[in-house]
Amino acid sequence: MLSVHIIIALIMGCVPLAWIARRMGLPDPVTLVLGGAALAFIPGLPQIGIAPEIVFTVLLPPILYQAALHLPWGEFRESLRPILILAIGLVLATMAAIGLVAHWLIPTLPLAAAMVLGAILAATDPTAAIAVMRKLGAPRRVVTVVEGESIVNDATALVLFTLAVHAITTDAFSIPSGVVQFVFVAAGGALVGLVIAVLFEVVHSLLGDSELEAIWGIMLPFAAYLAADSVQTSGILAVLAAGMFRGWHSPEVLSARSRLIGFAIADVVAFGLNSLIFVLIGLQLRNVVTALSGYGVGRLALYSVTISAVLIALRMAWVLGSGALASLFRPIGERPMTFPMLAVVSWSGMRGILSLAAALAIPHTIGGGEPFPGRDLIVFLTFSAIVITLLLQSVTLRPLMKAIGLESDAQDLPGETAARREMAVAALKSLRRFARDSPPGTAAAASLKALSAQYLAEAPADAEVYDPAAQETRRQAQKDIVAAQQQRLIAMKHRGLVSDQVFLRLQRELDHVELSVE
Repeated sequence: MLSVHIIIALIMGCVPLAWIARRMGLPDPVTLVLGGAALAFIPGLPQIGIAPEIVFTVLLPPILYQAALHLPWGEFRESLRPILILAIGLVLATMAAIGLVAHWLIPTLPLAAAMVLGAILAATDPTAAIAVMRKLGAPRRVVTVVEGESIVNDATALVLFTLAVHAITTDAFSIPSGVVQFVFVAAGGALVGLVIAVLFEVVHSLLGDSELEAIWGIMLPFAAYLAADSVQTSGILAVLAAGMFRGWHSPEVLSARSRLIGFAIADVVAFGLNSLIFVLIGLQLRNVVTALSGYGVGRLALYSVTISAVLIALRMAWVLGSGALASLFRPIGERPMTFPMLAVVSWSGMRGILSLAAALAIPHTIGGGEPFPGRDLIVFLTFSAIVITLLLQSVTLRPLMKAIGLESDAQDLPGETAARREMAVAALKSLRRFARDSPPGTAAAASLKALSAQYLAEAPADAEVYDPAAQETRRQAQKDIVAAQQQRLIAMKHRGLVSDQVFLRLQRELDHVELSVE
């Protein structure tokens, strides 16, 4: 199992592997998985297992939280229909299709156990896909759909997985009770996450220290997961709900320093854990192969390729088919997704650590002490699907985007110019109000005039003369300006006048300005 020394060594090893990937132009996860697989077969190296509870309670919460924290809520809401079609409809279709195909292909694998495999492989992990998309400047709509789908379908697939395992281990399951339990687990998890996020926000308002606020924020995903898990609801949905709530309210409740520190820490932690996870996936290769020594290589290869091919083909058919139908019944005002967009979304169905953790979480025995049917084979097929989809799709996504001519987002985002103009107006009004309430002296007046010229896009006529009192006056005026601009920016966001991407960009600029005048 993992020890502190092994974890530190693996994290250190992730850095050169990620460096090699970037030098070669490959997505980080590809090199990390291959590096882990190579390490697995080093003679004398002990087998390194992954305890599912470590994955679910330690590794996944901060990663999911970071994704939910940065999820553009406005764009997520705008793309909610295609996201739900994928995150719920495609998950159910994948579970059924993989279950039926696996049972037909492997008659010794009971249908119920095959359905467990289907639920495991229904969740996507588009870490590599999103990294490629962002480097190439893919349309924000595509990134939002793929990212939003992966966030929601994680919870959907895990709830279905839990119900399927429960049905096998207890030999008692009915569709009505399953639906009720599904709703309870999903809705309960989201509710617990929101409650924990509100409680954390109340405590946060009492701290008044940016470092403590940042540490307190890091604890939120773990608290949300454990609280939901303790009442037998979805910890994954609790983390997602808490992250989305926190991301939506952070402009109003967090200081600039707290936001910059907290978001930077969350990004670094998520990157480190993601890297560690992909190396751990590769390290499981020897464990998985050893457990299936009784199977022939040809049969295992046939099973792996067939299951992975069904996963890829089903996703492509579902995305392209549902996209065509959606264009016929699209609500007024909803932007259509073009064929190049749909093609990239359909090719972004990589599987990852969530699937492997779920497979490893399958109990070894069922009621009466009998072995769980096909457990080792399910773990192997999960591992092979992760490796095949990751290596095939993440490596070919870049040439696919270039081949179909997917247009990049413009640097000057829609609405950004208007938003900057509104913020400049807010700055000038704040500056006039400041000068009226605190009439400045001669030097301070010149400094404020130069500051005003910045927002009028003019160059000051005369160079400023350094004067300590004038500089202090200017600093106070700038603090008032930043507060006024922040209020105007938040108001524009709430009224839907500025996109999430523009809002985040402008808020980050304001945060840096605020820190510079503290």
